[in-house]
Amino acid sequence: MNNDQNKHSRRHFITKIVPACAMTCMGGKQLFGMLQKNTQEGNKHKFDLPMEMTLTNRQYAMATTRGKIQLIKTMIKELGEEKAIEIIKTDTRESALALGQRQAKAAEKNDFYTYVDMFRDTEQFKNTLTMEIIEDTENAFELKVTECLFADPYIKAGLGGEVGFAALCYMDYFWPKGFNENIELVRDKTLMQGHAYCNHRYIWIG
Repeated sequence: MNNDQNKHSRRHFITKIVPACAMTCMGGKQLFGMLQKNTQEGNKHKFDLPMEMTLTNRQYAMATTRGKIQLIKTMIKELGEEKAIEIIKTDTRESALALGQRQAKAAEKNDFYTYVDMFRDTEQFKNTLTMEIIEDTENAFELKVTECLFADPYIKAGLGGEVGFAALCYMDYFWPKGFNENIELVRDKTLMQGHAYCNHRYIWIG
């Protein structure tokens, strides 16, 4: 398969398989804009027409996380931080597993190559992540992420550290497991927890 075919296949995988919840971390605003344009075709009720507004990527991230952040703050106030984190992790884990499972059903293959291939075209993530590929072998794939747009709202809201990790970063362990139980994430650094970067290293343990 040549490079053009690879890129087309990767774009097809991302736009056809990855649901909206994951697209928010993959420059999903651009996809959202395309979907808005499509809804203008045909006779639509005025409530179904897209809103006319322009948001920066940072404003979009803040807007899409505001409700969840407020809910988390309420949970911490009512239940305490430890119990809130436990509940948040459960929700994050189940959502991530379901995401991976949906991808696996829609993909032609659910092997290691197919899963990590969506990260190879870093251009797909340019509006939400600053990252570089550190390792790309048959059984290991590592990314170094130095900026994460969707971590910022949690940190600015005072929910960095373990709370933000539970709400956002924790999904990274279970998303690949839902896709294929033989894919495992190994990581000991995250921006959310105050490190200089996130080290996402996916390994094939099959």
